[in-house]
Amino acid sequence: MTLRQTVSPPEAQRLISFPSRTAFDRISSSPKFQSRSGTDTFSTLLPTMASVEEMDEARGELILENFKGYTHPPVLGKPRDWILPVGFQARFREFLEFPLYSTDVFLLGHPKTGTTWVQEMIWLLKNDCDVAASSRELLLQRFPHIELDEIIAQSAEEPFIVPRSFLKAAMAEQLGKSGRLLKSHLPFAFLPPFLMEISKVVYIARNPYDVVVSYYYHMKKMHHHEFQGKISDFVDFFVEGNLLFSPFHQHVLDAWERRDSPNLHFLFYEDLKKDLRKELGKLAEFLDHLEGLLV
Repeated sequence: MTLRQTVSPPEAQRLISFPSRTAFDRISSSPKFQSRSGTDTFSTLLPTMASVEEMDEARGELILENFKGYTHPPVLGKPRDWILPVGFQARFREFLEFPLYSTDVFLLGHPKTGTTWVQEMIWLLKNDCDVAASSRELLLQRFPHIELDEIIAQSAEEPFIVPRSFLKAAMAEQLGKSGRLLKSHLPFAFLPPFLMEISKVVYIARNPYDVVVSYYYHMKKMHHHEFQGKISDFVDFFVEGNLLFSPFHQHVLDAWERRDSPNLHFLFYEDLKKDLRKELGKLAEFLDHLEGLLV
């Protein structure tokens, strides 16, 4: 049984098919996504407008009823109603002001789009495919997930006093030859506004049919989420934008609008599955590490 077959036809109808590249072009060029100046896209201005507020009581109760791992409702990132871990209510500016270096490589993507897979690809390309070295240190240490502390704190009784060890590790300027490799599920609105002017960014997208199934099992099994419902219930949460780092399509579209930046490499999970060698070559070229493929 394929992942897509796991979602029954009625549930599948609730999922919008993954937009084609042509569709992304059409949507991102529409007036809705243009700024008043007519030169910059609206999403480019989001970092200067970002704020966080509590969600309404009914929505918060719905999430708490279905996610037994949560001790507090998530919060809303404005202006797009991003669903963010509760700790962002006090700490979101730390991410907007995250120190950047020209040697940084950020890997971005909505949860369950293949970010862990691509983390290993990037690390190996940047480290001459040294598989032995990769096995001696956890991926989270080699390639920190900058908001993982906040995700874990979502299940803490006192989420605002949980130590931010992963964020601290990510902020340390690594002196190794590969520079800092950093992962995030955050939308661009809650990342440093000059991220792509300074650092390189790899973004990965994936078909929502597969994302929702993978995210469902992840949320069911992970103790700091513990989703209680069925796949049909989870599809409702996904479509209605009630999962961490939702809404999904806006997350992808915000990256797609930036695809022409020389510092952004946009990947599709399906392209990696279809021709991994070809896509690795493109990724290695973007990272200026073609030698990583020649080892």
